[in-house]
Amino acid sequence: MKNVEVLAPAGNLDSFYVAVNNGADAVYLGIDEFNARGNIKNFSLDNIGQVVEYAHLFGVKIYLTLNILFSDKEITKVIFLVENLLKLGIDAFIVQDLGVALSLKKIFPNIVLHASTQMGICNLEGALFVKSLGFSRVVLARETPLNEIKRIHENCDIEIEYFVQGALCVAYSGNCYFSSIQSNASGNRGKCKQFCRLPYSLSDGNIKKTGYLLSAKDFCMLDRLQELKDAGVCSFKIEGRARRAGYVGQVVNIYRKAVDGIGNKQDMREGLKTAFNRGEYIEGYFNEDKKIDSKIQGHRGLEIGKVLKFEKGKKFNVITIFSKQRLSRGDGLKFILGDREVASIGVNDVKEFGKNVYQITSTSIVARGSKVCLTLDSRKENELIKNIKQIVVNASFFGEIDKKAILILQKGDISIKVESEEILKEAQNQPLIEQEVISQIEKGNDIFAFKFDKINLQNVFMRKAELNQLRREGIQKLKNKIIENYNKRYLKDFIKKEYDFLCKDEKVEEGEIILFSCLQELENEKFDQKSKLIYCPSSYQIENIDKVCKNLQDYQLYLNTPIFATDKDLILLKSIFQRYANLNIYANNYYALNLVEERKIIASNNLNVYNSQTIKFLKEMGVEDIVVSIEQQDKLYNSGVRLYSLQNYKPVLMTMVHCPFKEHLQSTCENCKFKEGCQIIMQSGKSLKLKRVRLVSCLFELISNQVIDFNDNYLKAIYLF
Repeated sequence: MKNVEVLAPAGNLDSFYVAVNNGADAVYLGIDEFNARGNIKNFSLDNIGQVVEYAHLFGVKIYLTLNILFSDKEITKVIFLVENLLKLGIDAFIVQDLGVALSLKKIFPNIVLHASTQMGICNLEGALFVKSLGFSRVVLARETPLNEIKRIHENCDIEIEYFVQGALCVAYSGNCYFSSIQSNASGNRGKCKQFCRLPYSLSDGNIKKTGYLLSAKDFCMLDRLQELKDAGVCSFKIEGRARRAGYVGQVVNIYRKAVDGIGNKQDMREGLKTAFNRGEYIEGYFNEDKKIDSKIQGHRGLEIGKVLKFEKGKKFNVITIFSKQRLSRGDGLKFILGDREVASIGVNDVKEFGKNVYQITSTSIVARGSKVCLTLDSRKENELIKNIKQIVVNASFFGEIDKKAILILQKGDISIKVESEEILKEAQNQPLIEQEVISQIEKGNDIFAFKFDKINLQNVFMRKAELNQLRREGIQKLKNKIIENYNKRYLKDFIKKEYDFLCKDEKVEEGEIILFSCLQELENEKFDQKSKLIYCPSSYQIENIDKVCKNLQDYQLYLNTPIFATDKDLILLKSIFQRYANLNIYANNYYALNLVEERKIIASNNLNVYNSQTIKFLKEMGVEDIVVSIEQQDKLYNSGVRLYSLQNYKPVLMTMVHCPFKEHLQSTCENCKFKEGCQIIMQSGKSLKLKRVRLVSCLFELISNQVIDFNDNYLKAIYLF
């Protein structure tokens, strides 16, 4: 698959080196606290320079994640950080926050920006919007279907990056507020507590099902890579910045082989399962596979055999295993009986008894007949961790009497020449020999593999120290030249412009937003022509919208546009707006800002407006009403825009694209028994509502039953339902 990028994750230096050495074309990583993986080590200004230099030596790109929301007081610090990183040669920045992205583009016009998956771009209209802002690449939401990827590629000149391997968030990225509402730990600030991985019960009055009902399986697009490439994807992204270096090495190595068209597909699938998988892999949202493994939450691994015998001992138990996989010290094993995990252990000692039979000792108790799954292949991971990637360099050496020694190093079109400080003299008793030249030039170097084209030696003497100095100087000059050549080819010129960050409060008219789901909810509510009425239907049937539009034709009426919309949903939405000239847009996703012309737009809280710079830019785009993020409790400058906060609101904790009713309750689209919703019960006993929203396709909202009033610094956006 020519020109397709294998994009690897790195949460620390070990993972970074393993990613490069196993074939990554690019690596994405975070620095300090400003990224969506705040619970891992990450990188710092102290070590990021060596990372960039090493990567660029091998032609590998570095993408820096700034994929969180930023407060007003943080933006200046981010600008300073980015300036330093641009000087070091970072290739691109992955950004979620609209205000930060546009500020960076104003200050550094040539900066390369990638629209983070946290922006929720899922269709052509969203891609066109971020393209118009100066983004050169969009990291599509995992829920984006194949036909929409094609539509984006055919109609928008923007690079497309797509996740192909790793953990799958059950909620729509950027709009999961579960952790934030429950624990004041925002996923949009890199602090997600992963409430989706806990057990729950599902009820419609009676308990219907219990288990890990929100824990999505891992996804694997190995068999879909050609389709993705043909659809226009230029970068295959591997999830896993929080994973161990061995995982990174194994997955990158496999996708490198897949892209290069080498290797056995079955071996690749088994290798990926060993690296990490929750249940059977799914192909994202490309088919109707069940998305949830409700029985086992963690890494299931690769099934390799079964327990033949279990003997309980005084101190350690003895487990006899039949395994088609050779077991080694350091391996990880998981035992499953029926559909439940029995034990997980690390192999400390192992004895082989004939073909495919092994004995290990453990304090764990397992039952005869249990399945044995390999969760860590220590030999394979150690092998991949030790991989060293080298640059083949052609070398020539000339040592002639009464001349300086010359070393010429060449890689492709790049050539450097270095000379010794001393003039070589004729040897009296220890002449320099060819093997000594080779060993000293190769000495202590892991990056370059030397291929000696020519060694021309007369009867000369040369001190080892002088030869070593020649090697060091030659290698450093070659490194510098390779990096300089890379920078000329890939990096934009670093330009800094002055930008006015000033934001201020301006006097605006009072306003009120009222959100309703049916006309009956408005019967006892006082409102007038100044009120902005947001219709939030649970079903976007024309007869429902027709009735609302006719009854409220003398008022400022807006339609709630969903967080996620397929091409068919967009056709429906556009037809609705064409039908009703008095209907305006309540935007929950960036695509809605680019949906139809000449309509008023209110930016919803789901656009995650978190700082005054975002407000400033939305004002420039013509937006006059903004509902600020439910996660922002500070006072922001309004820039002449009416700012609102939600009142009487039962927070939507997460929005899901897969159907939980099909998944857990055997419901069907033709006869949905749960369109009025049901309850998800937490371990604490707290009840959450699971609600369906129907366009052409369906969305599912997990809603808190606790009413919350948010930031009281602003005008009110009142929920009536």
